[in-house]
Amino acid sequence: MPPTTHHRKVTSFMSVQETRWVVTKTFKDRIWTLNKRTLTVSADERFKFITYAVKQGIAWTGAPHGIQVETEEGKWLRAVANNKAQWAMWLQAFQNLNAPNDVPQTPAKVSFCEHVRVRTIPASDDEDDDMYTTNSSDEDDR
Repeated sequence: MPPTTHHRKVTSFMSVQETRWVVTKTFKDRIWTLNKRTLTVSADERFKFITYAVKQGIAWTGAPHGIQVETEEGKWLRAVANNKAQWAMWLQAFQNLNAPNDVPQTPAKVSFCEHVRVRTIPASDDEDDDMYTTNSSDEDDR
């Protein structure tokens, strides 16, 4: 499957860590939708959403089934998926964001300085392998 088709839309309920006041951190249920590199998060008000440009997403070891998302602005969002399947779905979606482009490899011409020599090592036959190996037996150890 080409990488361009990897960017499917992913949506699920997430328990999102939010900072209240100065030191209190709470979790609120939010709807997260990732479409390509845009993360849309539901807000407290009905029909209101916040969007973020996603730089990367990785597993968050601070909670079971946790993920964390880095935005292009450098902000980290942390959330917990409801189950392992959702967690894996999100991690796969983040991995697909960083999938290599489907660019064909073209041969590159390499030049060496005059002091570098390139040598070819000849292939060996199975018969030649016996020349480089030794057999050991219990009788030899006595």
